[in-house]
This record gives sequence, structure tokens and C-alpha cells, in this order.
Amino acid sequence: MNKILISRSIMGGLFISLFSGSVANAEQIQGKTLAQAIEAAESTHLSVRISKAEMDEAGARVAQAKAQFYPTLDVSARTERINNKDKYSGVDASVDIPPLGYTATATVEQNVPRYRAWPEMTARQNVYTGGRLMAQLNQANLSQQAADLSQRIALQQMLLDTSSAFFKLRRACIQHSSATRQLERAKTMASTAKQRLREGRISSIEERTAALALVEKQSASRSREEYLELAYADYRSTIQNAMPEEREPAKQCQFANAVETDFGYALKMSDQTLDEQYEKLKLAAAREGVAMQSAALRPQVNLYANYQAIGRSDDSINKALSDISHRKSTAAAGLLINLNVFDSGLASQRVSEAEAKVRKLALATEQAAMDREHMQRRRELEVRMAKTRIDQLFSHLEVATAEADVARQQLRAGTVNANYAEERIAREQDARDEIHVAHIDHVLARLAVLFSSKIMQESYPRRTMQEP
Repeated sequence: MNKILISRSIMGGLFISLFSGSVANAEQIQGKTLAQAIEAAESTHLSVRISKAEMDEAGARVAQAKAQFYPTLDVSARTERINNKDKYSGVDASVDIPPLGYTATATVEQNVPRYRAWPEMTARQNVYTGGRLMAQLNQANLSQQAADLSQRIALQQMLLDTSSAFFKLRRACIQHSSATRQLERAKTMASTAKQRLREGRISSIEERTAALALVEKQSASRSREEYLELAYADYRSTIQNAMPEEREPAKQCQFANAVETDFGYALKMSDQTLDEQYEKLKLAAAREGVAMQSAALRPQVNLYANYQAIGRSDDSINKALSDISHRKSTAAAGLLINLNVFDSGLASQRVSEAEAKVRKLALATEQAAMDREHMQRRRELEVRMAKTRIDQLFSHLEVATAEADVARQQLRAGTVNANYAEERIAREQDARDEIHVAHIDHVLARLAVLFSSKIMQESYPRRTMQEP
């Protein structure tokens, strides 16, 4: 009794080391830990690997946006063969001969060169874009931040999936161990009932009751065994089968740490700011969208420079290339100004649409904050309910322990039979198992509070196994 009261005072009604059950002590065996499971899942989880690729993609988009602030240089070369033997005329030459009072005229005819080649080089520089380039750069930076957030969301989802599967496996182990022990006790009681029936010490109805109880425990044991298999399969799937498979229930249920130790690791890794950051990114991106659309209402100014040389020949491409000379080249430089003068209000309406989107997202952010607060209160209530359940079970354990102590004294005094005493003692152990299971339920409820991100749930819908 004193051991139970000490445990309650230390852990505030939670689980402590009074439970041995199927959970092994770290000093006795080397079992699984949540840290090992998370490490295995992180190295193989596809969503985490995808998010890392998204980070590389976002980094490339930032580099592209920055490149638009620098000049560009294009070099090209063209060659042509014209399949045309026509001649062109229209150029007249005349010569006056005054002594003779005569003017001689001649029409010049010339073949079209069949081969042409010319290299060209063009440089461009954006001088003023109305804020479009800066808005694109800002959007690229926001995209990079979103990719970083996406990676953190993927990690948080991996942590939640792995932690949930890990603790559900621990719960399934306790339930399987308890069902196995109850089955063995039912077998003993059924065998004893048969013997006592043969001796005429009990009625056939009592023996039949013991037999039916055995059937019930056999069914419960099979159910718990199947649930353990399902929980272990879900755990293996969560860590992407990165750890060696264990086929025996005894090895599947080897854990190195106490429940609170593993939960402390999950607590340390949790991040509860994802939704707020996500909403800020969406709002900032929408504002940059306004800046980009507004740029269409302003003039665009670009500098350009062009150099081109040309070579011609009627014989071959090689001679056309040889004919290229700077004496036949042209160079130009200038300032190009574009301004949208009239578009029936298209550009201004796009700005209005972008501004309306900003207002909508601002209101949605306020609504999301209220929804988070409401959901947080609900999940915290579920945690309190789970803790209350543990406190109730501790009270039941105190009663069961008192009854077991009385049964032991009565057995030593010879006032009760052994079956009655064993049943009372077994109830004490069953009560301990119920507290252990309730504590893991409490941990799962606390996990739901730690990993309650709405965007995480939308990005990665939960695919957990069905509860028994």
C-alpha cells in the first residue's frame, strides 16, 4: 500500500516503476527506444526525403530570381542557303556626254547571293521594372521558407506517426501480457473445477461456468494477440522496416526506457508553431502578389546593345563565312521603354483581385487562431480526462491491493481456499495493467496536444491502424 501511495505522490497520479508486466527494465535487457525508432524512420521516411528535394528546388528558384537583376548576354550565329536563282533589277546608271549632247543609261542586274552567314551578340539589362523583380525575389525567398517549413512539417508528422505507433505497440504488449496471464489463470480454474466436480465438491453448473470463462479468456487472448501483430506491423511500417524484424512477442515487447522517458524525447522534438508560421507565409506571399500585379501599371525600362556582322557568297557556306568582316557589321545600343497605356482595366482589376486575396487571408488567419485555441482547449480536456481515468484506476488498485492482502492473511489462517485467494491476488495485477494501459492512453492524448498542427494534418492525412 505504501508503495502505491509513494508512486502517486511522485508522478501526480501517473505511471511509475511499480509496473513490471511485459515492459523490460533497461538494466536487464537492451530493448527498443523511441529515439532509435525516430532515427530509423527519419533516414528512410519518403516524405522527409521529398521535403529535402523541395528545399533544393526552392534554393534554385531564389537563384533564378537573383539572376534577373544582372545583365544577360546572348550570342547566336546563323547560316542560310537560299534556293533562289532569280535576279533583281531597278538600279539605273547614267552618263552624260555634253559634246555629243547624249546621255547613256544602263540598268544594273544582280544575282541574289545563295549563301549567307552572320554572327550576332545582344546584351540586355533591366533598369526599372516597377518593382516586379524585387517582388519575384521576395516570393522566391518566401518559397524557400515554405520549403523549410514543409520539411519541418514532414519531420513533425514522422515524429507523430512514429511516436503513436511506438506507444500503441507498448500498450498492445501490456494488453497481450495481461490477456495471456488471465488465460493461464482461467485454465487453472477450469482444471480445478473439473477435479472438484469429480470429487463431488461442486455442482455441474459451477464447473460449466468455469469452462465458459475459459472460452471467453481464450477468445480475448486471440484478439489481443492479433492486435499485437497489427500494432507491431504498424510500427514496422512507420519506421519503413529499417530495423530488424522480431517475430516472437517477447522480443517485440522489449523496451529499454520507461514510458515517461520516451515521451520526454518526443516532447523535446515537438514544434507547436507550424500553423502560425504557415499562415504568415501565405499572407506575405499574397502581399508580394499585389506588388507583382502593380508592376504592370508602371513603365518597364531596359537597356540593350546589339552587334551583328554578315557575310555573303554565291558559291558556298565556307566562302560566306570567310566573307564576314567588321567592315560589314552593324552595332546598336538603346533604351527600351514599355508602358501599358490601355488594356480595358485588365491590369488594375488584377491588382484589385490580389488585394482582395490579402484581405481574405488576413481574416482567415484570425479565424485560424480562434480555431487553434478552441482545438487546444478540447485536446487539453482530453488529457485531463485521461489523467482522471488514471486517478480512478489508482483508487481501484488500492482496493484490489487491500483485498489481496486480506486474502493472503485469510489463506494463511485457513479461512478461505487457495482459488479464492489467487483470484483476489490476480485482480491486483489486473488493476496494475489497467493503470499501465491508461497511462499510455494519457501519453497518446498528450501527443495529440504536442502535434496538433492543422496544416500537418492536411498535408499528411493520418493512416493509423484501427483501434481495437
